[in-house]
Amino acid sequence: MGSFLSRLNHHWFSVWMKPFLTTRFGCEPPFGDYYRGPRYYGKRTFNADEMAGWFYRKVLLSTSPQRPGNYAAMLILDRTFGAPAFATSGDASWRLAPSQDGVEDAIYHHDGRFYSVSYTGVVEAWQRDAESGAYTSTAVSPRLTIPPEEEEEGSPKYLATAPDGRLMVVVKHVQMTKKGRRSWWNDKWRCSFEVHVLGDDRLWKETRDIGDSALFVGLNNSLCVPTRGGPANEAGCLYFTDDELREAALRKRNESWSSLSYFRGCVHNDDEFHDIDVRAIGAYSLKDGTVKKMEALGKEWYHRLLMPPVWITPSIP
Repeated sequence: MGSFLSRLNHHWFSVWMKPFLTTRFGCEPPFGDYYRGPRYYGKRTFNADEMAGWFYRKVLLSTSPQRPGNYAAMLILDRTFGAPAFATSGDASWRLAPSQDGVEDAIYHHDGRFYSVSYTGVVEAWQRDAESGAYTSTAVSPRLTIPPEEEEEGSPKYLATAPDGRLMVVVKHVQMTKKGRRSWWNDKWRCSFEVHVLGDDRLWKETRDIGDSALFVGLNNSLCVPTRGGPANEAGCLYFTDDELREAALRKRNESWSSLSYFRGCVHNDDEFHDIDVRAIGAYSLKDGTVKKMEALGKEWYHRLLMPPVWITPSIP
């Protein structure tokens, strides 16, 4: 990936788009109606702060590098680039892998493979060729059904593993309370979730009953944990966080909420901004569809936060 990405200095990076898209789609241009013109085929330049929101989204590890043995890493790039990248302890160079639909979320499964869900609802398993070191994917089931209007606007999808090892896909639906785009800065919003579980017949089944488990979804990590005998997490509940890295980058760039509000021309006072963003972290009941705010965190914490909140997974020796 070094030939596709160059570092101008410690503050700026240049990304050559055509090689990324050629690898992603497995062909030369044109790549479709969306990827047309110099904007997508030429060079794009980002500063260091923008890289986390506009170039890559997250990194997954198969195991801790501090543990003995080999490990692998998967880099999920932004939707514009689409193609994921892989590296291993034996080959530290990032290698792009083809993915026409783009990777939205991924996990490392205990069966020793990376799994991903695409923006169009395709769940794939990734395998590495021992000789070439290249990664390729295979669909593990039929594509999830995503309404066309939501596929265009984007309904965030998260991949998790149930305690019994089954794959789970969580789809987040965001509804505006007033007319406007599906963006957190434009208006007040509410959300709902669907949970799909992969059955023994390799078909997806929507469910609102996840037993004595709780789901945690967000940009950095998505997981399903048992609640019995554990911490005070509510069974059948889905805990979610804000996952808009680009908006976080804007917050950091502008350094103040008032300048961001003026820049977007949509939100004009702190109280309205609080009403929007305090909804970005909460608990959703799969049983009755109600949402509870995380009041214990207070209203001021998010106002001062530059990056979205994350879930921390405890590590037990």
